[in-house]
Amino acid sequence: MPRFGENTASVYIKHTRRAAMDLPIIGVAARITLDRNDVKCRDVLCTMEPIAGIMGLFEDEGLRCVDARIAMGVVAPRPIRAKKAEAVLKGKVLSGKLVAEVAEIAESEASPRDSIRGEAWYRSEMIKVLVRRAIMKAIDRVLRPGEVVYPERLW
Repeated sequence: MPRFGENTASVYIKHTRRAAMDLPIIGVAARITLDRNDVKCRDVLCTMEPIAGIMGLFEDEGLRCVDARIAMGVVAPRPIRAKKAEAVLKGKVLSGKLVAEVAEIAESEASPRDSIRGEAWYRSEMIKVLVRRAIMKAIDRVLRPGEVVYPERLW
């Protein structure tokens, strides 16, 4: 598998009832490439501040998303990419409003169904939550490569 380019990170979130060998209720993957020209907000993610405040700092610095990929599993008959959501994110300065909009668009691209593991309405709601978390975690990994901050307060 080829390595990601510079300023690129990815994350996969598997939402399940338990941690051990369980099929997911939903899975979301995100890969984000940022234009990070001398970003000063590198340590801003080490705070207890709400995500909205943190995203405001990104917006103040003009932290721009150069490329984005969002994939979702168990939200349609087969795994899908949220291409409309990706298109909205690409080239824009990151903000809380933008990430929320991207999550809403990703949810609209899915067609979840009821199953023994989860109902369609629940999966729809979790798409919005997990897409936001995946984007934030990928941003964190770009800004602080190789670092792990405990507890992971944002997700």
